[in-house]
Amino acid sequence: MQWDIVAAVVLNIVIWFSALTLPRASTATQRLHSLLARHKTPRRSEATRSVLPRFLLSLLEKPAHHLRENTPREWRQKLSQSLIQAGLEVDPAIFMALRLTGGMGGILVGMMLSAVGVPLPAAMGLALGLGALGVIAPQIWLTRRHRARKRQLRQEIPGAIELVAMCLEAGMTFDAAVKEYTQVEREILGRLLGQYLEDRGWGQTREEAFRFLIMRGGCEELTQVVSAIENGITLGVPLAKVLREQASFLRTLNLRHAEEQAHQLPVKLLFPLVLFMFPALFLIILGPIVIQLVRSGFGN
Repeated sequence: MQWDIVAAVVLNIVIWFSALTLPRASTATQRLHSLLARHKTPRRSEATRSVLPRFLLSLLEKPAHHLRENTPREWRQKLSQSLIQAGLEVDPAIFMALRLTGGMGGILVGMMLSAVGVPLPAAMGLALGLGALGVIAPQIWLTRRHRARKRQLRQEIPGAIELVAMCLEAGMTFDAAVKEYTQVEREILGRLLGQYLEDRGWGQTREEAFRFLIMRGGCEELTQVVSAIENGITLGVPLAKVLREQASFLRTLNLRHAEEQAHQLPVKLLFPLVLFMFPALFLIILGPIVIQLVRSGFGN
């Protein structure tokens, strides 16, 4: 009976996956969609191409094409922005196909366990749990990567704008100062500013390039600095002075964030202390007393 259920589930999954991989459009239509997507999305660098292995991309391409045609455009745009802000210039349909494949793989692994002796209710529960984990885990990883990238950007921005301010005081233009920084720094902010210079080289105005920079960064501090620069250019205020004031303010803000995290440390340590250290401490202190009481027959 168990083998019949496992075979039926596996057969349904295979049929459903095969239906997803069937071509739904002609070759010319597919090429047209790929050209439009390439025009709308930012250019993909070699560093981000290595995020997903090539064999995984080839496996996910046809399901991703099906999802691209049958998911709302707003969802794809929102997911695309989240991927870009996390430093992953990946097609959102590929990411959705990855989550879907992870869920299906988790369900398949859980159902196969019933064939090796695991009771069917436990196998079903494990299949559901692994399927949910396969769907949720990529999104959790993406959120954590986005947060880590924002923290690193907060640390890089003050030093970067101080260097740009120094170049401005030496007589450089703003774009020349930014280019000087990108030649020195190759971290996250350096790559973002390099893409800003590429946008400027392709003929975009400074406002358009700034808008794409804010979208790729996804950091409130970067948005604040860009707004200050635009206001300084509009009002005719020296940019070097504006950038130095912003650097001083952001350093103070980073110091406050560090102090807040330090104040939260005792609360975060409370759970591991209660769960791991206190039981061992009680065992060391009360263990000999309990042993003596047992040996003496509890006073008899």
